[in-house]
Amino acid sequence: MRKTILIATTFAALSAPVITTAALADDGDEEAYTSETVVYSQRRLVMAQGLIRPELSLFVADFGDDTAVGFGVKVDWTPIDKLQVGAVASPRLSPSTYAGDPMLYARYQLLEGAAQVAVQAGYTFTDPGPGVIHLGVPLRFGINPASRIDITPLFIIDLPSDGEDTAFGLSVPISLGVSLTRAIYLDLTTGIDIPDFDFDLASIPLGLEVGYSLKSEEDAFIDLFLSVSFADFVRPSAPEGTDAASLDFWKIAIGGRGHFGLE
Repeated sequence: MRKTILIATTFAALSAPVITTAALADDGDEEAYTSETVVYSQRRLVMAQGLIRPELSLFVADFGDDTAVGFGVKVDWTPIDKLQVGAVASPRLSPSTYAGDPMLYARYQLLEGAAQVAVQAGYTFTDPGPGVIHLGVPLRFGINPASRIDITPLFIIDLPSDGEDTAFGLSVPISLGVSLTRAIYLDLTTGIDIPDFDFDLASIPLGLEVGYSLKSEEDAFIDLFLSVSFADFVRPSAPEGTDAASLDFWKIAIGGRGHFGLE
């Protein structure tokens, strides 16, 4: 319970500078939606048509066994208006090589403005397979020009291996993005994961990304970022006598995320 209160307090602390940083973060441009804004808090759920967003990071993580080292690779692309497709992978280099459960997804934006709504479908390839289907409704709410909150309810379908039953679950990632200046941003992430819809198995993650956006003379720019996350930070229904909070299953990543057009 105390760790849950800590998460709420941390969100409140990050929200405190929102009003004072609004003027710094305001993009101030009324140009057509043909390029991505450099201001992190003002970006849309789906990029403008023809844009591509590659990301590469190096991570060190504890996945419950030995400490792992690997790369985070992600590419997003908008081939047509309002439709964004992407691929994600986290290949590990040590202690042994592993493909890292690659994932493909597609997202279509239904509503734009201060309240943005999209639908999303994805598939994660697992070993052993066959894989996991996730269906969701990404939501983005602009608080002011310097901040936004994302909520993405995801319905999880874990396809069975031979002789096993299909498993269902729910994941609700939540993030608060705050632009401290036009270039500097913070993104605090939390939410809840409920495997098999069993609250006794539920966990609350916690993460923070700190980034700096470098813009070129053209519309292209790159985010340089450092992130720290804990996948199993709080277990609300931890058995009596066990610690509900955990700093295990941590991950630290440093990398870059580009934004540019293909034309």
